[in-house]
Amino acid sequence: MIALFVRHLHQLFLVLDAIGQGAFMIIGCNVAPKLGYDNMAVMAGT
Repeated sequence: MIALFVRHLHQLFLVLDAIGQGAFMIIGCNVAPKLGYDNMAVMAGT
């Protein structure tokens, strides 16, 4: 019972981590050109 619950929590944490990384990438891609970075540098960083 507890193992099943922990397994579901693990899946939840993986999903939340993926959402957080995606949000960080989108924010970074929006901020980088405003700071004067070239588009190719932004694309290479993703």
